[in-house]
Amino acid sequence: MNALDSLNFSSLPESGVWNTTERAEYQEKSRFHRFTHFREGRQLHKAFYQTLIGKLDEVYQIGDVQRTDRIFRKICTNQGIGWSKSKTLTTETLQKIKTAFDKTLLYNGKGVQCREEYPPALRDACHYLFCMHDEVPEELVNGSNVRKILWRPDSAFSTAFRNELEGVMKSALEARQEAQYDSTLFAAFIHNIVGLLPFSYPQEGETIQIPVQKGENWEMATYTVDKKFALSPSWFSSPLPAYGLTSENGPPMLIFLGTTYPAGEGFAATLFSDFTPGLSVGHAPFLYGKEEIAEWLGGKENVSVSGISLGGALSLHAARYFPQVSEVYAFNPAGHYPWNGQKFGGKGPNIHIYSQKNDLVSTMGFFPEGENVEVYRVLGTEDEPFFKAHARSYFGADQVSLLKSSPEFENSRIERRILTGLHMIGSSIVFLLVLPFHLIFRLIQLIEGAISSCFCSEQDSEVLPQTT
Repeated sequence: MNALDSLNFSSLPESGVWNTTERAEYQEKSRFHRFTHFREGRQLHKAFYQTLIGKLDEVYQIGDVQRTDRIFRKICTNQGIGWSKSKTLTTETLQKIKTAFDKTLLYNGKGVQCREEYPPALRDACHYLFCMHDEVPEELVNGSNVRKILWRPDSAFSTAFRNELEGVMKSALEARQEAQYDSTLFAAFIHNIVGLLPFSYPQEGETIQIPVQKGENWEMATYTVDKKFALSPSWFSSPLPAYGLTSENGPPMLIFLGTTYPAGEGFAATLFSDFTPGLSVGHAPFLYGKEEIAEWLGGKENVSVSGISLGGALSLHAARYFPQVSEVYAFNPAGHYPWNGQKFGGKGPNIHIYSQKNDLVSTMGFFPEGENVEVYRVLGTEDEPFFKAHARSYFGADQVSLLKSSPEFENSRIERRILTGLHMIGSSIVFLLVLPFHLIFRLIQLIEGAISSCFCSEQDSEVLPQTT
């Protein structure tokens, strides 16, 4: 027997069993004794497990045994290591654990931090979204802002949000020059913000400052909103927008809106896009707008696509259809139905899929497979409930871990199959229940709009100056 206290991962023997003296003595006793003293065994197994976690925490310099425990459990699940603390720990199992850690744990440490002195109006709200703060800012939930989010759209509010996102990217780029963040982490952070830009509803012709990667370096580029696409008909609701961005100093970008807030443009369309009978999330609006997008993509190459949630699902649809797409960043996206799945060869786009722990949306549907498809599991400082895990971004948290998974493993998970089946059944029910009420509400809106337009036209004709 090898003493677990003397374990050194850098020089594992070829074979052997690892244990503690007390646990080994307990395991050698009769089955009857172990049955009648199960509490003692439970404590010994727990102490043995904690010693192993402590060794892993020390080797991989994580600095938090509870966090190491979370990472260990996730890695064992992803890599199919079926060891538990009550089982015998062999050198072969230890080697599997070490190999899994080396292969899976891409990054563990501080998230991307922004300078606190940058003073945009919505700084605290964005810092909450990026897990730099854990408390919802009071300014965001006052009566005026709640109305702008839930009922009455406000272009100044949207512009302020976009300015804040630009400020966060600028601040992160400045901080990177000092901190030298991990390249995978920083790219995810920037593209996550790019995926948030559609929620600020920019207009054609407006410019946005976005960092772009040039080799190993990043530099700021000025992008222009070249095209605003409508992914749903205007008679159904306010159109669901997507945006085409161009720059002289960076690749073209195609960014998709996710399920938005109630006052946001395309809110109803995004909800029905999540629950269209017979179609995976985002498939209906993509089919509606793909010809317009294809026309804009004509003559372009190396297009970068980003999206969050529904926007991430739309990004994966774009990767299937458009050969101009070279890179996709999809954050917490719903996958596709099995018949929409695709296996990309070596010439397919580089697809980066990020799924945060406890997010259910990205545990539904099936991801594309291929050698250029990478799936990352993202752990924040603490485990959060589903809604927060889906809405917030862990890339700016005090502690963030990036674990490499694979689309093949993700697609084989039983939870994914169950949630996908429930979505197939439930989407038809939700769609048919909500659609009549929405159409009535939309008809009233259109009638009110027509009456208001006629009334305003009559008033304008009455106040026109008379010519002499």
